This record gives sequence, structure tokens and C-alpha cells, in this order.
Amino acid sequence: MYRLKKKWAQLHGLDRKMDLIIQDSAGLTWNVSIGVEHSQGCPRYNVSGMNHFVRDK
Repeated sequence: MYRLKKKWAQLHGLDRKMDLIIQDSAGLTWNVSIGVEHSQGCPRYNVSGMNHFVRDK
């Protein structure tokens, strides 16, 4: 699982829960999602599914 920096996530509009499907030119797909969790009142943005994409590419 990857963690996005708060300021970077906000700057790029990734500061909310969302799902993304990545598809390459060969038709292979990967499901990636951004989840928000709160730790001591501060949001943290976690990316799941990127490990599979990085491993395959």
C-alpha cells in the first residue's frame, strides 16, 4: 500500500475516496483505489492496488 502526501493529494484533486481502472495498450487492467483514513484528526490518503500494477509493469 502506498501513502500519498496530504498536500500533494489536495493539490492534484486526489483528497477523497475514488477508484481508478488502469488499462494498457495490450488490454490488461488494474484496479487502483484511494482511501481516506484519519489518524489523530489528520487525514491520510492510502493507495491500494498499485503494487499489482508496479509488479506487472
